[in-house]
Amino acid sequence: MEKQYSPLSRKKLIWFLTLTSLILLSNTAVYHIDIGFSVPEGMVYGSLFDLLLIIPLLTYFLIIRKRYSFKVLSFVIAAGYLFAWWMIPNEHLRAVPFFKYIIFIGEGVFILLELYIGFKIVSKFPSIYRHWKAAKTTGHPYWHERLERAVHTSLKPNFMTKVYISEFTLFHYSLFSWKKKTATDVPSFTLHEKTSVIAFYVMLIHAIAIETIGFHYFLHDFNPVLSWILLILNIYSIIFFLAEIQAIRLCPLLLEKQHMFIQVGILKKIKVPYHSIKSIEVYNGPEKLPKDIEKVTFIAMVPDMLQEKPQFEIHLEEPLQANYLYGFKKKVEQIHIRVDNPNAFIEALQKKRSD
Repeated sequence: MEKQYSPLSRKKLIWFLTLTSLILLSNTAVYHIDIGFSVPEGMVYGSLFDLLLIIPLLTYFLIIRKRYSFKVLSFVIAAGYLFAWWMIPNEHLRAVPFFKYIIFIGEGVFILLELYIGFKIVSKFPSIYRHWKAAKTTGHPYWHERLERAVHTSLKPNFMTKVYISEFTLFHYSLFSWKKKTATDVPSFTLHEKTSVIAFYVMLIHAIAIETIGFHYFLHDFNPVLSWILLILNIYSIIFFLAEIQAIRLCPLLLEKQHMFIQVGILKKIKVPYHSIKSIEVYNGPEKLPKDIEKVTFIAMVPDMLQEKPQFEIHLEEPLQANYLYGFKKKVEQIHIRVDNPNAFIEALQKKRSD
């Protein structure tokens, strides 16, 4: 059975915010507030130690450990690097000739770890391919679900295999799924056809593309390393939004034999056994949920320029696990859902529950 990760406690979050705020504020004060004496030459090393080691360690032990994907740590280190570049004056940074290579060294270590896990996946590729090919006719209709089952049949699930599966899913849907169509022999219901989600993501892609072209050349004159980092992040964002568009189109809600499978783009999914459904009600609640209710609610709705309320509220007999991109997960007690054909959906769902 897969290990369940504990939710983030309020106490740990308060400790994390308090300690990181003290570190950031004290370091910023040293460089930007006149305190009557010059900054010691070695202070820059202490600041880099705080931003690139201490804060990532606090993030790991108080936030990430046994809870989120280890890959989050690379974003924390990158954020620390950017904050250091903004906070520390240039005359102090020049005393650290290796500063511009720090982010590449850190990412290089992480890439080596990914390559190690990648080597394990490649070594098991014949077995993974056999299971994936067999599942094409007898398994789940969605490509990423078949891939996940094939990988986990041959390799023990861990955070790095989940990262790889998420990355393969992202690049498959963004680059290699444009000629594919939805093919399923069970009742299916779309979530997007009566929304503006496709136009919303196209608008975001258009804005990022324009910003990337102009901002990259503008920033390159001031900090080439930062400009290339932002360029890579922007390209990745465009790939992500393309994947979202395709996954939303190709992965409708499914009413399978024993359970309902809800996939919202590539971001989140949940499998709901029919016997786990306690009740289904027309939603009459507020547009914005209180935070404590939102934490235990799976929102089965696509983003929209004018977000409407869900149509139905499904209460569960017991909490179920919802899975998110890169191995994130949470327990939910209810589902808020909005489909394009609500009458046909509720009729088909009630029939499945009574069978």
